[in-house]
Amino acid sequence: MLARIMSNESLHSYIARNIICSSGMIDVFGFANFNKKYLCTDAIEKIANILGLEGCYGFNRLLHEHTHYPRIAIFKNTQDIAYSQGHYFYRNLWVSSTRPKYCPVCAKNDILELGYSYWRRCEHNNVNVCAIHNVILEDHCFVCGKGFSEKGHGLDVMWNKCGGHHLADCPAQINTNQEWLTVAKLIRRIFEFKFHLPEELVVDLMLRKLKSHVLTPDKGTAGDFYISLGWRRKDIQKTLDIRSAYFPLDNENILTALLHCYDDFDEFIDDVNEVSEGFNSIDSFFDVYRTNKGPIAHYVKEREFNEPNEWFIPFPRPQGYKTRGREALPFVNKVYSCCNL
Repeated sequence: MLARIMSNESLHSYIARNIICSSGMIDVFGFANFNKKYLCTDAIEKIANILGLEGCYGFNRLLHEHTHYPRIAIFKNTQDIAYSQGHYFYRNLWVSSTRPKYCPVCAKNDILELGYSYWRRCEHNNVNVCAIHNVILEDHCFVCGKGFSEKGHGLDVMWNKCGGHHLADCPAQINTNQEWLTVAKLIRRIFEFKFHLPEELVVDLMLRKLKSHVLTPDKGTAGDFYISLGWRRKDIQKTLDIRSAYFPLDNENILTALLHCYDDFDEFIDDVNEVSEGFNSIDSFFDVYRTNKGPIAHYVKEREFNEPNEWFIPFPRPQGYKTRGREALPFVNKVYSCCNL
């Protein structure tokens, strides 16, 4: 019997839980064949299909709700209109099983409400406390001291227990580090936010904030963030100017600057709202993927009810743009029906 995937449950947790549930029975869905360390694009798509989430839309929805990917996808420049860019087409995405942590209070509440607990996805390695309960996240077994890894406990310890003790029996340690709680709350709000944020505007906002910090006598690390984001802003503008298909995937410097400049996510959103004309909803790009490896982005939009998909080039290069000493041929922006991409 197929287990139901839970809110914010990591894909590795879902796989391990199904293996436990199917113990002694035929593994119809082949969960035991999935890699315990990494899940490739094909594996993610297979899990999505098992759950009835088909096509690019289902693939991206699973990425958004059960992996770390929202912290990458939340910031998008105005020419990036595919949730996971070209990963669905290129088959080149890998989701790793980072060392999991859990909140003892969440685990106890799960058992009271569901009869079992599960592993939440790892939102960020810098998150050390539960944003809801403000208790320290546990990354070792409180019974034997082993870490939750292949060399220690596997994920199955959540259900098989250790020495007769459930992980939920671990005494909760109240967090007293306000900075840890602030980081946890900000990261959680990023994962809960229902809209993409315009990357160019966010970086410009961060640069203005950081500049005011840099000009103070005690500038700390603000100067390093400012330099890093300054280079990032130049890369973004170059990408937009030449209609490049290659967008930066690493948003860590933006995220780090955000955590440095803001203690409250709502304040950050208010500041972005002041300079933005509106946001695209997170799911508005679930059904779009990039298809080519050339210099200009080609996209396919999935259609329902067996209708042909649409292939389109929304951002052709400016006429007269030169590449390698030759003038590039102008692209005509047309929509083509297609069925094989």
